[in-house]
Amino acid sequence: MKKTLIVLALLVVVVLVLGTPALIGSLIHGQAAGSLEERLPEADIRWDRGWFRTALNIADEDLRADFDFSHVSLTPPGWLTVDGRVVLGALGATVEVSGHVGPALDADLRASAPALTVPGIVTWRYREPALEAVAADNRIDVHGSAETLEIADGLGNQLMLAETELNAGLGESGASEIELRIEVSAARSGLPRSRAALVFDHVDPLALEQLVRSLQQLSSSEQGTTSGGLAAIGLASAWQQLAARGLVLRLESLMLDGELEVKGRWIPGQRRLELDGGGARDTLLAWWSRIDGLLRQVPPSEARAAAELALTELERSGEVQRSGNRIRVSLDSEAAGEGAG
Repeated sequence: MKKTLIVLALLVVVVLVLGTPALIGSLIHGQAAGSLEERLPEADIRWDRGWFRTALNIADEDLRADFDFSHVSLTPPGWLTVDGRVVLGALGATVEVSGHVGPALDADLRASAPALTVPGIVTWRYREPALEAVAADNRIDVHGSAETLEIADGLGNQLMLAETELNAGLGESGASEIELRIEVSAARSGLPRSRAALVFDHVDPLALEQLVRSLQQLSSSEQGTTSGGLAAIGLASAWQQLAARGLVLRLESLMLDGELEVKGRWIPGQRRLELDGGGARDTLLAWWSRIDGLLRQVPPSEARAAAELALTELERSGEVQRSGNRIRVSLDSEAAGEGAG
């Protein structure tokens, strides 16, 4: 009887060891095939499924991709590893992709390219861009970097940045809330690094999910269409829910060129804005005018004049205090509103 049980146990182990890789391959194909065919209806998609390996090849007019999935990998240990290459014809870029899913269902995905240009009214040019996403312990962390980043348009507006970095983290902050942290840093030529650190706290996950879905729908809808209008309504509704459920946006630090720093907090549900800090006035105008020109698509001289006018108005109202080329920001909108009443 004992020998029979031992033999049965060994058979179960053998079936699990040999069957699990094939099951993983089947799951990859089953989960991804339908989604790929829906998103890329004109593409030639080919699968090569094996016991310990699955290969995927995609060929389209503007896209060519080759992926190799290893089932139950030993280096690194885990359920799945992936290595691949994506050639983006429209962007003229080749992206190397790798990643793995670990034993505890932790996962990471990495992507990099020698260069990447995203054309448009405003063109983004990256040199040596890289992105890594890690999911573990109910958190998702993203790290991005680029040796240089140039943001420019055809009107002469330009922002040249070096050693650009992005760090973002999404995780639980309570029983039914999540926290989103975003930090970006970069340096203008010959100047100290600039940094912006934002924290979205008390975020309702259901409202955030609706917000993301609405943004996706809005981005894929043509202007003036019914679907675009519904997406805009959904976006406004999701934002109202986030505000009503206690969303807080903390500006932990906004440091520009090492010459100006501002910190603050915004509570949209209470219509409260707090800002405190100061520094070089010219530094603020330099960043303000460049970003404004790129966003509004106006010539640099017009953007600079508009930024100067807006800052002067803030100084006249007392919300910003000026002393020579130095400014001081000390704003509490709720307190100001109470005083006016």
